[in-house]
Amino acid sequence: MTRKSAFVGVLLAGAVMTVAGPAMAQQNGVSQSHRPNGATQACLSAPSADCAISAALETVINEESGLEKAKILVGVARSLLDGGDSERAAATLMLALEEARSVGLSLVTQEKIKSIAPLVARTGDGRMALALAEEIQIQTVRDRVYLDIATENAARGAAEDARNTLALVSSDSRAKWRELVFFARQPSEFGGAAAVAGYRTWVGGLERPEDRYRGLSLLAAAQHRLGDLASRDALLLEGDELFGAILGLNQRAAAAVERLRAFFEAGLDGEIFAGAYRQALLHGGRVRSSQALADFVERIGPVEAATGEIAEALARAEVFGELAPRARYLASLNVRGSAGAVTQEQGAALRGGYQALMADLGDIESAYERDQIRLALLEGALVNRDDAAARDIVGKLEDDDNQALGLALMAPLLN
Repeated sequence: MTRKSAFVGVLLAGAVMTVAGPAMAQQNGVSQSHRPNGATQACLSAPSADCAISAALETVINEESGLEKAKILVGVARSLLDGGDSERAAATLMLALEEARSVGLSLVTQEKIKSIAPLVARTGDGRMALALAEEIQIQTVRDRVYLDIATENAARGAAEDARNTLALVSSDSRAKWRELVFFARQPSEFGGAAAVAGYRTWVGGLERPEDRYRGLSLLAAAQHRLGDLASRDALLLEGDELFGAILGLNQRAAAAVERLRAFFEAGLDGEIFAGAYRQALLHGGRVRSSQALADFVERIGPVEAATGEIAEALARAEVFGELAPRARYLASLNVRGSAGAVTQEQGAALRGGYQALMADLGDIESAYERDQIRLALLEGALVNRDDAAARDIVGKLEDDDNQALGLALMAPLLN
């Protein structure tokens, strides 16, 4: 059986999956009936893409809770998208939505839509994604989903869809900032050189110097991508002259690391990037607020990991006293870098970070919380295409639904 044929089985299993039993509440512990099942355990003993998807689907069929079914199906859909099968991914997402609705609680459905709607946009169906987002009743949550949908649209090159989605965000400022980020990353798709003047006018009208500095950094990144190095350098100089007007140690650190991120994402290298890194380190070292320091680490760590400074990035994890935020931070580290190259030592170091954190999970009483932390780490293993780390994490998941989800997510790594 090929991997593709296993994916085809998603639709064939759909008729069975729609026969849902009564919803069951998630317990803190793992009952006997929710411990890893024979299908997931058998697959982990000899993992392959085929058995990962099959085990996930078998778990869905035997699961009674529509919410748990939906969770696993979203994982299957993500694997389908990873393999380029948008059509079946879209069908699987609709099955997940149907299962979420079967619970009969509007808030439960809305919570699941937060993860489903952006993935629907990734399949290319922006209209359906927006229709789902409109079901979310809390405006701030709906805005975040709109931003996620816009990001998916931008990533697939649908600039007009991205702009139309941003127009639905209730905060004009948040929408404009996200659009400027898109422009910095993909200037040609978002108007090219002709659009610079409009963005420049908006940035110049910002009140706070740290905001203008960030805007100038993003515009400089865009000009670099467009190949206009003279304009890039002029914007960099203007930003350098403005930096002294930024008051507060925390604000300066945040501004410096935002410039570094913009330069990294634009592909700047050499002395310009090195200078931005030195500036970020200088001002980051002056931060005293624990929250500001955590925010700084969240921004600089992924850049360090992707540019060969994995030891520095891993050392920063200690800033996060609790395991859940530390796991999310570790998951954000991608040693593959912009060129996709990763040394054996870098991968092993990051894997060691995962293992060290999981060794501390015994202090957490709730199996549910332990699994949530493991699933967060799994996201990092997936981004790094590290099948060994993924197998280790999935093998430690304590709940059968979570293990089925983990297998579904790691299926593309097992090809």
